[in-house]
Amino acid sequence: MRNQAHKQTESDINLKLLWEQLVKSNPGPDNAQLCQLIIHTKPLAEKALEQLFKQQPTNFELYQIMRDGRSEFRDKAFEFLATKGEGTYNFIVSTVIQIPELRDDAWKKLAEQSPQGKELRLIIDHVESLKLECWKIIINQQLSNDELIHLMQDYEELRDAAWDKLMQRKYTNRELCRIIEHVGALRQKAWNQLLKKGTTNTELNYLIDHVPAVRDIAQYKLHKETEDVLKIMSGLQ
Repeated sequence: MRNQAHKQTESDINLKLLWEQLVKSNPGPDNAQLCQLIIHTKPLAEKALEQLFKQQPTNFELYQIMRDGRSEFRDKAFEFLATKGEGTYNFIVSTVIQIPELRDDAWKKLAEQSPQGKELRLIIDHVESLKLECWKIIINQQLSNDELIHLMQDYEELRDAAWDKLMQRKYTNRELCRIIEHVGALRQKAWNQLLKKGTTNTELNYLIDHVPAVRDIAQYKLHKETEDVLKIMSGLQ
């Protein structure tokens, strides 16, 4: 047991001497070399991380450790990155997408930075668990009509807000028909708006073919209008 303790102490001394020799060498380890030690050399990783922090690592160097380092160093590297602020936005987005172990902390940090639609849509494409949270932010930014209808279809929590936003801008009869077809909870509202705008026979025929829930009323509307047109045509003869 004494021999084992002696060997351990001797090993610690050797590592300490080796580290001191490295730090005092000319010109001394640069950031890239320190990153390699942190990622690949377990005995000196902690000392290398401390030295790296003293040497003001770049965001990319911190991201390397976050991506490839062991968990305890990954967390410390993210904490250091999060305090830097300037120029960290894209790295935090990448962390949310690519480093699941840091995702929750990175998302909280990103939410503080007023994330934009482009990056939020990228997260939506890659992180299923954050889709709703991203759309909650995007809905208050610039959205296309197509995206608003997508929200009505897929997110009950955002359905009414998306509908209200659509009603405040220009929209087409075809878009109303899409809501009638795919969003049962808004079907009546969309149908009422379609009637206000005026429907074409093409739109009515589409609804008759694709939306059983409004088939009867669409058929009534179609036949009624067709009969009116026929009366006018017969009067012209």
